[in-house]
Amino acid sequence: MRRRIQLILFQWLTLTAVPVAQDIHFLHFSGTGPLLSPAEAGQGKGGLRFTLGHRSQWASVTTPFLSNYMTFDASLREGRKGPGIGLGISMQQDEAGDADFGTTGAMFHLALDAALSRTQRIIMGAGAGMMQRRFDREALNFDEQFNGLVYDPDIIPMDLLGEGPLNFVDLSLGVAWIHTLNEREYRRGGLAVHHPHRPLISFLADNEVRLDRRWTAYFMGSWPLGTQWSVMPETRLMSQGPYVEWVVGGWFNRSEAGAFPEELGVDAGVFTRAGDALILALGGDLRAWHAAMSYELNYSGLRRASAWRGGYELNLVYQLGRLAPGLRRNPGCYIL
Repeated sequence: MRRRIQLILFQWLTLTAVPVAQDIHFLHFSGTGPLLSPAEAGQGKGGLRFTLGHRSQWASVTTPFLSNYMTFDASLREGRKGPGIGLGISMQQDEAGDADFGTTGAMFHLALDAALSRTQRIIMGAGAGMMQRRFDREALNFDEQFNGLVYDPDIIPMDLLGEGPLNFVDLSLGVAWIHTLNEREYRRGGLAVHHPHRPLISFLADNEVRLDRRWTAYFMGSWPLGTQWSVMPETRLMSQGPYVEWVVGGWFNRSEAGAFPEELGVDAGVFTRAGDALILALGGDLRAWHAAMSYELNYSGLRRASAWRGGYELNLVYQLGRLAPGLRRNPGCYIL
């Protein structure tokens, strides 16, 4: 019986990996930079920001769904309070199923921000790039390849019409609001739309098969609780076609003031993806570096097959500018 449930779940996961399913998405969205929204380009705490992320999901059931990303962004500003320009690039890659169905691509991002007041800014952003979707045709088997006696791989099934990968231009738009009182007290939110032009994604050039728009609304903030503790709530709502995902939770942060200028901090987080998983996370800061990891406990109706196991995720952020001002002006090494 359990084997049958696993087979059903595998088929469901394979179907959701086709082009009409959800885009690549991560729990640690506050650490993904312009991948979250083009309006986030150049909006890190320092002048330069570099992020890396990796996610593995459903390894307890079948071939794991793997997702990776890398972003780099920087800000240019006229004075400390003048208008700013954010520039960024994001690269992503995901892979799912026995046929290695996946998407690989890169996007360039431009963001323009202006001051609303001494502590608030509004940002408009846009992104453009190229994506490629592909799968391994030779890894798939079809009924037509059985000649009545044995399996014959030389038989080419009609289902494999079309050749090579699928390439398409991708676009994104976003707006964000940032209210910063100090290093430990801030709030920010935004709205983004990816694939507003609904690009054609059919391997058979079917004009009816297009990528659904993905809408993303998010909010994150930080409120100090005394001299060393802070609470940092985060939430993100995404909608793409018939799929909706809502992540809500937050972090508790303890900063070791005595460790200055090391800027040592420890984070513990609890999140939930509504109707799907409870997520436990740990993270920390050391000078210009921030690292976080999380693991998901699946509580949806699929838990019988997943045995409550979901996936893990890793996030690494480097921000030049998180050091003390005296050190930041003339760093001996941009990595350390």
